[in-house]
Amino acid sequence: MINICLYFQAHQPFRIRELSFFEIGDKPEIFDFSLDKKILARVLKNSYMPAFDMFSRLIGKSRGKFNFGISFTGLLLEQLAQYQPGVIKTIADLIATGSAEVLGETYYHSFASLYSSREFEDQVRLHKQALEKYFGYEPQVFRNTELAYRSDIPKTIDKLGFNAILIEGSDRTLKGKSGNYLYSSAASGGLKILTRNQEYSNIFTSPGVSAKRTRKFPGLKDLIKRISEESGDLIIIGFDIECLGEHLKASSGIFGYFEEFIMNALKSKQIEFVTPSEARSAFKPKGVIEVYSPVTWHIKSNDISAWNGNAMQIEAMKYIYGLEEKLKSAGQPQLLDSWRKLQSSDHMLYMDTMETEEGRPAQLYSPFKSPHQAYIYLMNALASIELAAGADA
Repeated sequence: MINICLYFQAHQPFRIRELSFFEIGDKPEIFDFSLDKKILARVLKNSYMPAFDMFSRLIGKSRGKFNFGISFTGLLLEQLAQYQPGVIKTIADLIATGSAEVLGETYYHSFASLYSSREFEDQVRLHKQALEKYFGYEPQVFRNTELAYRSDIPKTIDKLGFNAILIEGSDRTLKGKSGNYLYSSAASGGLKILTRNQEYSNIFTSPGVSAKRTRKFPGLKDLIKRISEESGDLIIIGFDIECLGEHLKASSGIFGYFEEFIMNALKSKQIEFVTPSEARSAFKPKGVIEVYSPVTWHIKSNDISAWNGNAMQIEAMKYIYGLEEKLKSAGQPQLLDSWRKLQSSDHMLYMDTMETEEGRPAQLYSPFKSPHQAYIYLMNALASIELAAGADA
């Protein structure tokens, strides 16, 4: 018997508008709310709502044996509350089934954990407050932005009340160990570590694949047989929920394939589905994991180079976190919130210039024509916020 721990992540950023250099200092609106609203409506139609419907159907068909984890960034919840409040109720109903465990993370989908421990704590607390506000829910398991992990992070997570963290099961993470077991943190022994299985997770995703491209999925019978014959305690499969219907369109067959996978896996009697907390409680750690250089779930490098690998990204990161003290002492909540929205990892990814077999995957989701354009508008937005903070100080 092998256990599968499934989790999904849902996020939408606040996108920067094309902010001219000549507007800096005029306190202009820096976000393109009309574009955000348009994209949210499309993703809801293509992905979120069909996925939520499928999850509810699977919970019913399996009589509660289909269990999983799911996370929502604060930025997505904020947009839903503003533009599509009925979806909050849909999510709440899904949580109420008891089969969906909500995960904690940073409110702003940022890399604050790698740049500012104070800001990291603030954003995690804000996310916990959002889950309490919308769902009356307190998360126990943490999922960092892009699964970013370094061995100093567990101390903070432990202090904030979490008992487990999901991280990427890369070669650098596991160092020859099997990812099919629970592990513990070297820095905080009470915090358990669940490592995402890259191979099985990638079956359900299409990073860098054009929306026009369809995909041939592996045979269900062979896949389920291969999983059921795995040694160890559990296999953790996780991906962006947008892969269901948005990155991989419904015409690719992704919804039918996923639903058949779940039901056939349960019918095999060799596979069970557990939530992250159930996995944390059911199994004993196999060993300790230490990671000194940041690991992420980036499909090629498993580091942070997709977000901080070129001169533009490095300069932008320095500028962002260099403003922390000024923004926190300015006494302007709206400016502080705007600064935090600019920390979203999306803005850094839009500047990515690394070439892969599929070209530059980040540009498939960027609202800008080039990485350089993404850099210019982010820097203009930061400069505008800095000037406004100085003027109001």
